[in-house]
Amino acid sequence: MSARGTVAGAAEGPRASREGLRAARPSVDPAEFDVDEHPDQHFRDPTQIAARMEAAVAAVTALHSEIARLNPEPPEWNYLRTSDGAEIDTKLLQLAWDPENKSLLDERIYKVALDLTKPSRAQRIEIWRAHNVAVQARAAVDQAFSKYSAEAKAAKQKLATRNLEKLSSDFTLRELALVDTEAAFMAHINVLKDRAGLGGRTLQKAMAACDQKITPAASTLCGWLASRTLPPAGEKTIRLLVQVVLEHIGDIKDVPEVVAEHLRVWRSLIVERHAAGLVDSPIRLALQRLAELEKNAPPGAGSRMAYRMALADAEQAIRDVLKETRRATDAFTPKMAS
Repeated sequence: MSARGTVAGAAEGPRASREGLRAARPSVDPAEFDVDEHPDQHFRDPTQIAARMEAAVAAVTALHSEIARLNPEPPEWNYLRTSDGAEIDTKLLQLAWDPENKSLLDERIYKVALDLTKPSRAQRIEIWRAHNVAVQARAAVDQAFSKYSAEAKAAKQKLATRNLEKLSSDFTLRELALVDTEAAFMAHINVLKDRAGLGGRTLQKAMAACDQKITPAASTLCGWLASRTLPPAGEKTIRLLVQVVLEHIGDIKDVPEVVAEHLRVWRSLIVERHAAGLVDSPIRLALQRLAELEKNAPPGAGSRMAYRMALADAEQAIRDVLKETRRATDAFTPKMAS
């Protein structure tokens, strides 16, 4: 016996049963399968889908049970080939009459199964009627899932958007954490501007649309962006500049908080520019004191003790200076700044 076999009359399966198929088309209550009959529910309740899934499973198993009543024998070939060239593995074919199989198969598999079992006309009509019921039940489930999936897809899209916003915010703040000079701050602003897809004049128009009074001229703004130093602008203008570019990026979460962090860095750079002597002088004096003590003090245990005391004094002086600088930098909280 050949490992292959061609089912005689396999292509004739649907032709032989067409009249019966048309005559036996079941009349299905639209309220049972048509999801459009329930516009207010929209299948948000998973039990609605579960009920239709159970109906579809019952219809499929009923179809397979009808074919199983024909007592088909397993084919002797490894697989069958229909007249249109499709190969069907015999193990797959046997699922067509397995009552435990809850999956609806391709229609061609059922045609081959009927050609193998040679049912009567009445049996063909009953089997194709069961097939139609199973197909419609499966279509109702797919349609219900389509509506349900639309809502699930929207929820997933919203979740993905929130995740992207957080990633974008985290990236922006990580880049900002690397800013420690005025040139770096201006480079960071230019990076934000490019991420927002804004040119200098477009940015100026967007700022003017928010607050014309504190928006510089386009030429002035372009000059600021090309500079390596902080612009001679007030805090309100800097806040507006940063806010506009962040809003135009479009995927920054919590824009006000990110703006506030930019202003904190901007203030610290202003402090460093104008209060360099405040930071530098006490440290320099402490180091000079240590150097003089080390140079002039006589050797001995007492000298080493004095040196350690001077070192402790210098360390405390440095800590005090850094504390005052930090206090001056963070003097304006985001709430006060707004």
